[in-house]
Amino acid sequence: MIGDYFKDPEEKSGFKIARLADMKAAASKLGLTLGQAETELIRIGIVPYRYLGTVRMVGIEGALKLRLARAAIVGCGGVGGFLCELSARLGLGGITVADGDAFDESNLNRQLCSTEGNLGQNKAAAAATRIGAVNSGIDVSCCEEFLTEMNAADILKGASIVLDATDSLKTRFLLEKHCKSKTIPFVFGGIGSSVAQISTVPAGSELLGLIFDENRENNEAQGSPAPTVALCAGFIAAEMLKIICGAGRPLYGSILQADWLGNNFQILNIR
Repeated sequence: MIGDYFKDPEEKSGFKIARLADMKAAASKLGLTLGQAETELIRIGIVPYRYLGTVRMVGIEGALKLRLARAAIVGCGGVGGFLCELSARLGLGGITVADGDAFDESNLNRQLCSTEGNLGQNKAAAAATRIGAVNSGIDVSCCEEFLTEMNAADILKGASIVLDATDSLKTRFLLEKHCKSKTIPFVFGGIGSSVAQISTVPAGSELLGLIFDENRENNEAQGSPAPTVALCAGFIAAEMLKIICGAGRPLYGSILQADWLGNNFQILNIR
């Protein structure tokens, strides 16, 4: 048992902790993946040191819920790239990323995974690489395709929650349909200039038809500065954390509208 390798664990902030190098060594000896080792340690009350900052808020029970969860992140560009980063650092057990687009120079202003050195690379592939570099304990699945009716079931397979970071309303409506049929909670967000909008569709429900015209096209003239992208992703990740850990009040049936330029934050009730 992995506990045999941590009989006298170090303590920090009142929690027993395990450091990354020690976990990797124990996992190797026991024939476990790093992710499996982390999960088993959390089960016996030992916190991987990398997650201590999160555990101080959500507790060991919350950390275990995160380790047992899988998020499907659809769209790995601006908002999606930041979501991959935040999800990796929260310590989810699994992340599925999907995007059929490739980076170009216009993405460098806001897309976390884009660099001067990977222009032309598929965004989902770059996101998967980034997740693995940040947290090798996460099981990452990568689909280098846009979400369609044909591949939606495969992309959402095993997902505990779906995060929509696409800029296509048709794709968003398709995601909602499949999330409803699979009873998966669905968080979406969008940006324009300094404004981010975020909402959550409860498992087995639908909401988009009350907010959007499916055939409406996005207005790219509004701009997409990096602060708005990061703000939107942060709130989506916070919704995910609330839902997985059972904490706080998710934005069920309402939209959070955050405007950093005017320092205005409001919740709009949809139903």
